[in-house]
Amino acid sequence: MCDIACIDRQLGTNSIIRTIPNYCVNNRGMDCGDTIANWFNDYLNKTNLRVIYFYEQQVFFQRDMIAFESYVEQYTKPWDMTTFSDGAPITVISEKSVYDLNTRLDEEDKVTDANFRMNLIVKGCAPYTEDSWDVFYIGDQTKIHLWSACPRCIAPNVNPVTGTRNKNYQPRKKLQQYRPGTEFKATLDTNARKFLADWPLMGTFCGVDVCGTIKVGDAVRG
Repeated sequence: MCDIACIDRQLGTNSIIRTIPNYCVNNRGMDCGDTIANWFNDYLNKTNLRVIYFYEQQVFFQRDMIAFESYVEQYTKPWDMTTFSDGAPITVISEKSVYDLNTRLDEEDKVTDANFRMNLIVKGCAPYTEDSWDVFYIGDQTKIHLWSACPRCIAPNVNPVTGTRNKNYQPRKKLQQYRPGTEFKATLDTNARKFLADWPLMGTFCGVDVCGTIKVGDAVRG
């Protein structure tokens, strides 16, 4: 979902491609139409929101993540591409990492894995084990490689159900205390360490080596 973006071209009566600014690049995607946009605008009390999706049959734009995420260039691969996400194609977090974080927070500040808005949530491993999974497999064939821990902005401070921001600046404030970016992957080059030093870390950025179908309950193995 994005604010009104410029119309790039129109494929048909109801098929509009829009260009959406996303950090330092522009993405293009298919506008889902007025009916859907109006519903979100009414619900969120906005006037200028549009819902955009990536039209697989015609690749409008994909970001080359080696160029975009230069601070982890040594870990990204040529086929690591994404479209609307801020960073990596895949993000991963473990339930125990969130549990451990909650043991450090006051009751009013506790969070769920939904606060972190990750693609994959893994259970059954120790806290922060996902930080060390250089290569891992899910299900029968899906192969995933690690880029880095995920630098966290203030988004996890926003309750995903109510949309309200935590008044105590949590959990980001706590993560800054015990999960500073300077402690992740000492092998990162100077530029990478300098970038990550300004961000607390939680969960991981990953890319996909071998695609496959995954589902809830699939085993994760190294």
